[in-house]
Amino acid sequence: MNFQIFYSDIAIICYELIIIITESFFVRKFFKEEKQNKLLEMERNLQKRDEILDRKLTNDKRR
Repeated sequence: MNFQIFYSDIAIICYELIIIITESFFVRKFFKEEKQNKLLEMERNLQKRDEILDRKLTNDKRR
């Protein structure tokens, strides 16, 4: 009887560890994707800013 409880406890612990490892993998993947999205957005914003500055410079040169 004691061995059955012992093995079932080990099985429960292993199951919980699998869940924790799986969740942490998906959380890291999610944050990595979020970071990439933020970097892409920052790059787009910088490109827009550069385009605006270029237009201002060309307009100033025309005057």
